[in-house]
Parts: sequence; C-alpha cells; structure tokens
Amino acid sequence: MSTLPDVWSLKSIALTSSPLYRAFTGAEVLITSRVLLNEVEFDVLPEAAAALETSRLKPWTRQRIQDFVFQHLHSRGPPPRKWTLSDALLISKLYDHVHYFAADLASKTLVKPPISTYLKSDQAPLSQNEMTRIIRAFYRFEIYCNIFCDLKRTVNVREQRDIFFSNFSPWENEQLACIHDHLFRVVSPAFNDIAEHDIAWGEFSVEYGDRIDSEFIQHLLSLGLAHLHRIVLAETYEARYKLLYSNYPPHNSKFLYEGLKMANEHDDGVYLSDYTQDEELAHIASPFVQDSDTGPTDAWRWAHQDETCAHFLNSDSQKPLREWGYVMWDRARLNKWDTFQMPWETPHTSASAGEETQRVAEMQASFDQRSKIYMAGGRGWWSLGDESKIIWSCKKNPRDSRTWRRGQRQVKSLSEARGFLVSLTIPRRVQAF
Repeated sequence: MSTLPDVWSLKSIALTSSPLYRAFTGAEVLITSRVLLNEVEFDVLPEAAAALETSRLKPWTRQRIQDFVFQHLHSRGPPPRKWTLSDALLISKLYDHVHYFAADLASKTLVKPPISTYLKSDQAPLSQNEMTRIIRAFYRFEIYCNIFCDLKRTVNVREQRDIFFSNFSPWENEQLACIHDHLFRVVSPAFNDIAEHDIAWGEFSVEYGDRIDSEFIQHLLSLGLAHLHRIVLAETYEARYKLLYSNYPPHNSKFLYEGLKMANEHDDGVYLSDYTQDEELAHIASPFVQDSDTGPTDAWRWAHQDETCAHFLNSDSQKPLREWGYVMWDRARLNKWDTFQMPWETPHTSASAGEETQRVAEMQASFDQRSKIYMAGGRGWWSLGDESKIIWSCKKNPRDSRTWRRGQRQVKSLSEARGFLVSLTIPRRVQAF
C-alpha cells in the first residue's frame, strides 16, 4: 500500500476487501503519510498544510487569523509528518486543482518569452525549482482566498498588507500577482459566455469580464481554486450557467487585485536602483521561502529598478511581464532569453480607444435588447441573429405579434446586426444590481 501513487488510490485499495481494510486501519497514519509524499512533493507540503488549516478557520475571528499567521506565515516551518486519511484526502483533492493550474500556467507562459526572436523549439523543459515555485504561488492564492473571501469579515483591504503581504518578499507577492492575472485570463471567457448571452444578466447590466478589476471577476476569483477549476472544465453554456449563475449576487468587489495594489507603500520618490542598504532593509522584505536560484529576485529587481515602492507590486506597467511569469523562472532560463541585456520598458498597447468604445457600445446595446426580452417574459440564452434558444414564460412568443415588431428594426444578417450595434450611441450606464 505504501507504494501507491496517490491517496485516492490508497482509499480505493483499502475498501476492496475486509482483510485489506483491517490491514490499512492497523497502520493508517504510517501508510497514509508515505503515500501522501508519493503524491505531493515535500517542498510544497508546508503550503498545502497551511491551505488546509485556513479552510478550517470557521467561525472566523480576527484572533484565529492572527494565530494562523503567527504559526504559518511569520516563518516557514516543516509540514506535519503524520497524516490521517481524511486530512490526506483533502490535501490530495486541493493538490489536483493546484497542479492543474500550475501546469496550465507553465504551458501558456513559456511560449510568451520577452524576446520575440527566441525559438520555441529550443524551449528547455520546466525545472523542478520552477514547477515548485509555481505550485507554492497557487497555494498562497488559496490561502489568501480562505482568509479574505468572506464579505462579512471586517478586515479591510489596507490591513491586508500587515496581515498577509508583509510576510513575503516583493517578488513572492509578484508571483501571486502572476497567478491572479493568469486566473483572470482562464476564467473570464466562461464568465463572458454568460455575461454576453444570458437575458437576466443583460436586464441587470452585468458588465462583461473584460477588465481584471471587474467586481464580478474579483468575486469569481474569491471562490477559490476548486470552483475555478470546475468552471474552466465546463464545456457547455449550460454547465457554466449552473456554476456561475448561483454566485451573483453577492459579489466580492474588493479582492486580490485591490489587495495587491494596497500592499504597496506610499511613494517616497526614491527609485529602487538608488536604494541604500538601510532603504533596502526598510522596504524589501526577506523572502518567505529561501530559493536556491536567484532568477525570481533578479527578474523583479530588473523590472522595478526605475520604480518607487509605490509600484513594486501589481503595477500596470509590469502586466506584460506577468503574462510570461517573469518571477517564476530560473536564472539560467532568463539568461537564455537575454532578459537582462536591456532595461525593461513598457510596450505600447495595441488596443485603441476606438476599439474599447465600440466594445462598450456593443455591450450597452446588448443590455437594451436583452432587457426588452426580459420584460416580455423571455429568459435563457440570446445572441444577435439567434433568438431560437429563448425560453418564454407565455405559450406564444410575444415577438410574433405585430405590437412587438412595431418600431423594431428588422435585422437580416449577423453582420448587419453588428453594424447596427456599432452605430448606436452609448446610453448612460446602468449600475448592476
């Protein structure tokens, strides 16, 4: 049993027969502890144990949070050496979510290096250090979710710097910002699938999740990795609907985006490149994890050498860097990319103001159309040029009547519909809920 690859296999084997079950229960902790190490790397078990602990901080009190921070975040201690099957199963389940997102981030960021001439075919495989770094960052995200996701809690965003972010170095907090940006990119398409088509959401003007600081997207991220994983794996509109619809409202509009922003200190006008030794000690926290590779530290310093402490974390100018996970990689990989040959300069964005205006116009026009359908008793899925999936509360589609069609522009094609939406003036926004 101790050679099994994961805890769920252990549970299955133990339940196959009475003799095996009795053998397992006679040495449950010993066997389970060994199998858990077969599945989860020892180097990330402290973070896994901390994430499990935060999931049990109920009922929530400020004292319990402070006790947790003192025990798990002021210093990084060794993980428990003994595990019961019930706890190990919880660790294993969360590890599945963490490992999925870690592998997804690595596969997507490694094809976006900063040097455009870099040959993707020469890409070195992910090192153990790099994968461990990414996994730890996802565990920190889950820990943050468990501590700060509840709307009823009284810790404000400014307090989060002292409670949470101050325990990590700037590059470790920037790793968390990379996780935050990545999760936004992978879940916003599923959110927009509902936001752009659901009739009720159109009636209540639920804005599309195009902005990372969207209050709806921030609430979605606050639900944690397990829920986000289910959303990402949902392949149909109906499956996404079931996962997303029950969570709006309420919404947690002050989540990690603002938390990272508020973790920055007040601007003192001094660039990182000009720091004295005393200023280094005052503004640059020691790393929580003693990394054997200097890649993350060097990358963060390179990207922020002309920044003040007010822009050390989650800066808009470093968004393209976070898209390729710049604080996740070993120094050898960064050297191969020639990352440090030139100072970092924020590239010009390609999106024009006109494109953004058009997107807003389309969204507002969609709200108007769906609101009319909602008021007429329609529910469900709607799209320009396709109203076949609308569910009407009355037996007859009210749009079949002359009264409904009177004054309505008849659209003959989807391209014409799109042109019509673009030509519309932008009405004043309606506040959601």
